[in-house]
Amino acid sequence: MSQARPIGYWVKLVDRLLEVGLDAELARDGLTRRHWQVLSVVQEEGPVDELAVARALAPFDTAAGEPVGTAELTLLVSRRWVVRDGGGYVLTDDGRDHVAALAERVAGFRERIAEGVTADDYATTLAVLQRVATNLGWASQDED
Repeated sequence: MSQARPIGYWVKLVDRLLEVGLDAELARDGLTRRHWQVLSVVQEEGPVDELAVARALAPFDTAAGEPVGTAELTLLVSRRWVVRDGGGYVLTDDGRDHVAALAERVAGFRERIAEGVTADDYATTLAVLQRVATNLGWASQDED
């Protein structure tokens, strides 16, 4: 029997598979998982500025240079899905329509990845991962 792999292995593998899978789901629209995340932040928290977007996406920031989300905001503005409105970025009517359509596809993707996982197991997994993150020094933005 092979030795069980450590949690880091599974976290990295699942993250990579989520990234690849969601990117593939969104590719026909010329989008990535990061674009979806920016749209979600703007929809849920807007109006938001670049700093608020970068803070919300900080766990995904892997590149040196411009803050995560900046390039994605630029594309979304060029498509007129997002506009800067005084206090920050907000969705346009066209953006809201696209987010609604994308949300259905993302929901389908999420259903496929959770297939065979009970609601209790899923909730336990999230709670365990949050506890591990907290043990490693992460502080929830909700607790600020």
